[in-house]
Amino acid sequence: MNYHTYNKTNDFNDNCINSKLLDNEYLLTYVAVRYCLPTTYVLSTILSTSGNLFWIIFLLKSQKCSKSSNLLLIMNLAVCDFIKSVVVGPLRAFELLLMKFHDYENIEINCCRFLNFISLYLTLVGFHSVLAISQERLVLICYPFLARKWCSRNVTLMVISFIWTSSFVVSLPFSLLYSRTKTIIPACDKVFIICSIIFFHSDEAKSAKAYIFVITIFYCIIPVVIVSISYAKIVLSLNKTIESLRCNVSDANKISEKTLALKKINKPKLFGSSASPHKIASKKTAADNEPGSKVSCPRREENSLRTANSLKIMKGRQTLARMMIVVAVCFIIFQGPMIIMYMCLSCGYKIESNAAFTLILLKWFQLVSSMINPFVYSTGRNVFKKH
Repeated sequence: MNYHTYNKTNDFNDNCINSKLLDNEYLLTYVAVRYCLPTTYVLSTILSTSGNLFWIIFLLKSQKCSKSSNLLLIMNLAVCDFIKSVVVGPLRAFELLLMKFHDYENIEINCCRFLNFISLYLTLVGFHSVLAISQERLVLICYPFLARKWCSRNVTLMVISFIWTSSFVVSLPFSLLYSRTKTIIPACDKVFIICSIIFFHSDEAKSAKAYIFVITIFYCIIPVVIVSISYAKIVLSLNKTIESLRCNVSDANKISEKTLALKKINKPKLFGSSASPHKIASKKTAADNEPGSKVSCPRREENSLRTANSLKIMKGRQTLARMMIVVAVCFIIFQGPMIIMYMCLSCGYKIESNAAFTLILLKWFQLVSSMINPFVYSTGRNVFKKH
């Protein structure tokens, strides 16, 4: 028996002798919990992978995908979710299946570092992708004169490159400095090893506090505030514009109806009419002088058609805005708790019971948003086709 195995055996025996065990992880002792968690990960991975792959192919086939800044940013978010489902999901399920075998610890630490890195990396990419989509919508809808400059293809590709590069640099120290494997002993006949972070179960690595605060502020709090304000302004602007266009269309329809009614009233009888040509001509002149009688001219009809087309465009933008609001809300709800938990733990807060189970559950939350997004995109499929 080598020194490492001897220490592990002693630790196990010490915890079995001590009535107050190392960790209060009684939920992981249930067989149903241990096998339901990997199954849930696998199902979420399948749904997320198939859904995001469908939308990546759908957007790539769109003729305007390479030119539309909105479609490029949405596809960027779909690619982020696809990578998360293909890489993170299977590895998390594999980790849960192997956590009861404590002889693979040396292999697990490298896998743990990679998982912590890729999970945080894709989370940061997702937060800033949602932020970029909100700003693109804000410029296009509220500041249309700036859209030609700031919503171009080149600018969009530069933004996407910056998001992936900056997120890589920020998330790399997390895996190198703070990743660790955690041995938990929920009962004297059970030993589990899970991927964790160094300050999850102890007061170590207080330097992580500043690092986690920077991530929380710049990649969670500030994006959430900006996205909330932006979409509030977008919704107000769209509602105001659509209401104005509806009034214009309604007025044009009323004038057209009035014109048709006047034409029917002043229409001369072809047979059996005793009216002289002079009287008929005078009636036509009177009808032409009625307000709105010239609405049927080509210019008025063209303006009415433009108003109707503008209304359709604005309704399409309203649908896209609502869709992306749902995406942003789901992303914040399911991705935010992990970062908030990191911040609380780095400040000294401890989860007294089932800490490992809580960590596993929050890791699964990160897959949920990737699974939901394709279903949300489906609500705007007709808009994507016309985009």
